[in-house]
Amino acid sequence: ECINPENLSDSSFKIHITNSTHKHEKELASPREEWYAQYSKTLFELSSYEACIAVCTEALNKVKNMHYHNNIWFFRRIAQCYYRQKIYDKAIETYEMITSEKHDWFLFHELAECYFNKGNNHKALEMAKKAASSAGPINFKVELIALLGDILYCSGEYDLALKHYLLVRAIREAENWKENTVLTQKIEKLNAGKWKTDFKKETLKNELTFYWNGNKINKPLNRDIKKGTIVKLLAAKEHGTDGFINIDDGVTIYFFLPNHHPGYQRLNIGQKVTFQTTDTPKGIKAKKLKFVE
Repeated sequence: ECINPENLSDSSFKIHITNSTHKHEKELASPREEWYAQYSKTLFELSSYEACIAVCTEALNKVKNMHYHNNIWFFRRIAQCYYRQKIYDKAIETYEMITSEKHDWFLFHELAECYFNKGNNHKALEMAKKAASSAGPINFKVELIALLGDILYCSGEYDLALKHYLLVRAIREAENWKENTVLTQKIEKLNAGKWKTDFKKETLKNELTFYWNGNKINKPLNRDIKKGTIVKLLAAKEHGTDGFINIDDGVTIYFFLPNHHPGYQRLNIGQKVTFQTTDTPKGIKAKKLKFVE
């Protein structure tokens, strides 16, 4: 803030670089361009978003010969400022302009976040899949893959959402990162003991890469038949009775048994049953109950 950029040189300069195989010349940004880059970054980190937008706009107007794709990065910083201020329409407009020229996966990721927060799950999913299928190390994309899980969950695609969360967990375990409790809660909420979750990282990655590239995944996660014990019954309703089943690993699952079920009269606490599970907007529900003699 003590520096007037007008007092800084706007002339770029060249350096000669020599390595073991060849020599080459590289042109570096002018002191003025570098000042705009560093100052706008600092303003963004300090959450001074309006000031950051003003500085980036000034740089785009006054620095005629940009280096290192700074013309893109100044626009990206403007878009990030709009996103942080929840001005999603302007953020989306800016990101759409940027991604028409530069196709880095993290730019599509940020655009997907804008659409998701605006409530446009369809466009959010489209951009997130484009980001996931673009070049980049998989361990750098854990937040993106978690975002895909959130989008799919909000769209009612529970199996696919769970697979994305499981891939995030597999990546984190492979990198020896500490447990993410929020991620664990999401997995437990979607899984509720209905299938095994010890999938290998490469297995999930290969299957989901197929999906990210625009293909359908018809293979469901393994829905084994479960065994459990009825531990709670609620008040009987006109069409039947609902309650809860406890399975071997301590998970409790909701069920509703219609009064036309052949075993309805035998419905009691302590009754052993087998069942399968289904996803509902409120969580996991037991279905196809059979009474164990």
